[in-house]
Amino acid sequence: MGRRLSILAGFAMIVAAFAPTHAAGPTGVACAISGTANLSPAVTTKSQQTSYSFSGKLSPCKSTDKTIKSGTVTASGAGKLSCATGSSKGTGTVTWNNGQTSTVSFSTTDAGSLVVVQGKVTSGEFAGTAATQGVEGALSFVTTNVAACTKAGLSTLSFKGEVGAGSAK
Repeated sequence: MGRRLSILAGFAMIVAAFAPTHAAGPTGVACAISGTANLSPAVTTKSQQTSYSFSGKLSPCKSTDKTIKSGTVTASGAGKLSCATGSSKGTGTVTWNNGQTSTVSFSTTDAGSLVVVQGKVTSGEFAGTAATQGVEGALSFVTTNVAACTKAGLSTLSFKGEVGAGSAK
């Protein structure tokens, strides 16, 4: 049975793609998310400069844009990370099932299991929206090798969670 680790969820930047498109009415999306994160060098109990890449799927999604049902995401970034805390900056791309894409820039701060994501969509669907309005994301990183955090470190992690922003009613 895997033990959940509170690893910097810098990859939660995906929520930046889901910010409201305008102030005229509630807009947004909420999705289940799962995927894999790769970190280099591996994260340990000591905070260190680390680069990461991420790929995953968003499904199912509920959105005010009724054409959005799912998506895929790729992202990369870097920051000072450890198995318990950290902060990072990066960019990512969401490709929606309707053929649209959202490119995002983001920064993250993590304290234990709490991840705060701030960013904006820089191009594509939802472009120009701030991702600080109603953004919520929770990711659980799981490993069966908890001892690795105190030894060689963790370089690949699977995750599942929920991400979203705005009102997906």
